Amino acid sequence: MLPLESIVLMLVTGVTLNAVILAVNFNEWNKSRTLQLCDQIHIIMGLTNILLQCALGLQSTLYFAYTPLLYTGYGFTTCAVLVTFLVYFNIWLNAWLCAHYFTKIATFTYPFFEWLRGNISVIMPKLILVSAVGSFSISVPYIWNSRVEIHAEYYGNASVNLSDIRRTLHVNSTYQLIAAFLGCFFPFMISNLCLGHTLASLWRHVRRIKHTDSGLSPPNLQAHVRAARTMTLLLLLYLSYYVAQVVCLVYKYSDKTFSAIICLLSLSCPAVHSGILIQASCKMRKYFSHTLMVWEDNALTPGLLHGPQTA
Repeated sequence: MLPLESIVLMLVTGVTLNAVILAVNFNEWNKSRTLQLCDQIHIIMGLTNILLQCALGLQSTLYFAYTPLLYTGYGFTTCAVLVTFLVYFNIWLNAWLCAHYFTKIATFTYPFFEWLRGNISVIMPKLILVSAVGSFSISVPYIWNSRVEIHAEYYGNASVNLSDIRRTLHVNSTYQLIAAFLGCFFPFMISNLCLGHTLASLWRHVRRIKHTDSGLSPPNLQAHVRAARTMTLLLLLYLSYYVAQVVCLVYKYSDKTFSAIICLLSLSCPAVHSGILIQASCKMRKYFSHTLMVWEDNALTPGLLHGPQTA
């Protein structure tokens, strides 16, 4: 069984880190009155992660502490649809972030990609909107394609003990395949293609710099390497999430100890996701460095003011 303290810790960590992403970007927006496309995607990701963290926290709390309440009325389907929608939308946002990095870093020989590079800021908001509507559309049918079987053990004429009730989730396999392809596999392949082409372009740039004095300047090269690292970390994060969900589907949540481990991994995803986004942004790294310096100064100030204590 997953301790309530772990759920609360993951909830506070995930919400706090994603709130920092929102605060830094909104502060930048307030100063310059404009936001780069990458920052706009970060804001949407931060909002989605906060909602996902809260939804996962609620679902885990009900599952481990108030199981009968979760399966009462529309509680289970509501949580499942909300979590599924947010997860699918987050995966699509990751794909579009990788596509944005791809258009900024990679070199192209085809006119279509050159046109895409010049118009990405106009196309991207429309793609994000379509992704949100599409993710919601493939999540809602979960209501009609899932059912929970309840197996109760009776002891004579006594009433059923809730602790002796076993619940098994069944989801229509055809719906599962369609939803997994549209919500997970397709955007994951887009991210992989963008990452592969970006890494190949970076490798060619590095080789060109080694053999000639022309090419990318070191600061730009470092920024591009950081972007490629961010894409790789995001793909690894979602790959681990996919593996956890597949294992859950295979075991049908039959073992609560095993389910607790998987739920803990799922709960940590929004927080880890925000950490990856923070390390990718120069202004967010500067914000954390400045905050850490302020905390250190505040910690040292009382000792300097009072001076050494004498007996």
